Amino acid sequence: MDFLVNHLFGIVDSFLILITAITGYIVIKNVKREAIIKIQEQTIGAYTQQNEVLQSQIDSLRDGVDDLKKENLSLRQIIETIKDALKAKGMIITIDGDLVTITDLKGSASSIRRRSIKPDGEGK
Repeated sequence: MDFLVNHLFGIVDSFLILITAITGYIVIKNVKREAIIKIQEQTIGAYTQQNEVLQSQIDSLRDGVDDLKKENLSLRQIIETIKDALKAKGMIITIDGDLVTITDLKGSASSIRRRSIKPDGEGK
């Protein structure tokens, strides 16, 4: 009888060790899975935030380009107005790339190349 009880305790002990090992394996597997999911969520969040920042910068650059287009159009209109006003006074202005030529009523012409202007804050 003692032999049977000892043998039964040995089987129960072995069974409990096996159950503990299986439970430990499942717990470790779940902890790793949860850690991986958390890392993935953090990574997705970081990429989403980075995309929002980049989209904001793109929108800002688009607005800047639109402003520059408007300014460019305005400057072209001013140049055409100046040309028309001088033409009414008998002076014809021709702009060919960097070369500007002014011709008066007598037919004499004066040409000059466009000078380079440094952007604000450079070379001062």
